[in-house]
Amino acid sequence: MESIGNKLGWGLSAALALLLLAALAGVVHGGPLDPPGPVAPTGKTVITSLPFTISQPGSYILNGDLTGSSGDGITIQTDWITVDLNGFTLFGASGTASGVSEGPSAPTHVGWTIRNGTVAGWGNSGIFAQHLINSTFEDLHLSFNGFSSGSEALHAGQNIDVRNVKVTGNSGSGIVLGPEAQVSDCFVDLGFANTIGISAGEQSTIRNCSLNGIQASNSAGISAGPRSQVSDCSVRAMGGTGISVGDGSTVTGCVADANVGSGIKVTNQTVVRGCTSQNSGASGIYATGTSNRIESNHALSNGYAGIQVDGNFNVIVLNSARGNLGNNYLVVSANQFTSGQVSGTTNPWANIDY
Repeated sequence: MESIGNKLGWGLSAALALLLLAALAGVVHGGPLDPPGPVAPTGKTVITSLPFTISQPGSYILNGDLTGSSGDGITIQTDWITVDLNGFTLFGASGTASGVSEGPSAPTHVGWTIRNGTVAGWGNSGIFAQHLINSTFEDLHLSFNGFSSGSEALHAGQNIDVRNVKVTGNSGSGIVLGPEAQVSDCFVDLGFANTIGISAGEQSTIRNCSLNGIQASNSAGISAGPRSQVSDCSVRAMGGTGISVGDGSTVTGCVADANVGSGIKVTNQTVVRGCTSQNSGASGIYATGTSNRIESNHALSNGYAGIQVDGNFNVIVLNSARGNLGNNYLVVSANQFTSGQVSGTTNPWANIDY
């Protein structure tokens, strides 16, 4: 019996030892038990002070306004994060860098969502993440950033979705993105020289945006790369061109008003349809290359031609032009152009010159 008792005792001792080792292993391999900040009832990590570095995927939230005194405000060094500003503001101050940044090492990151608040007063960019891909910025106000460097309000990389972002008072450019960008329902108010309102790379879509400048030197409204779409946008009072797109693009339903350069400028294989360009310092609509279709637009009171086409093999139909300082239409030969005629013409493709 004693032998059996000893064996049971040894067995219980061994089992307890194994349980203890398993528990210790869980502590060692389970990572840190404490989150980088307090956890809100929603399960999101609360950012309570700046600077703050995000190095773990997850959801982060503000519960009040925060002010940075130097460097970047929030530095993100990981993928698949959501930062909800929760209606509050990240304030910068003199000597600060960017409000939200990818950090100095700047590897490619993916899957950020930053939303619902204001980023204001930072010395460099409001949000700077030029290596970022496949990410979203929405419901933001980016205001008075970039005074120490003239940087962008928002600078990000490829396949970026920007929705309902308001840019005001920044000393540099507004929204600068790489290829395959989607920009919608945004407002950009420039007000400084050598800036661009919205810049996007090839195969981008920009729609329902409004841009306003003060005719400052070298400022431009919307610049999109080849094979892009710009629709239902309004660009006013830029110091350069209002809307400029690369080859193979479409510009539809836009208004360009009181820009110092041309209102709308295209190169090759582009459709410009249903737009109004007025009060420009140069031509209302300017096509420099070939194989464009300029259709159903209105050019009014521009400083040079209403519609200017330099290249050959373009189609120019169903437009109307009036009161332009040079020619209402300045079109070279070898284009499919129905000559400007007065109202009431029976030609269904006529360009109206009145």
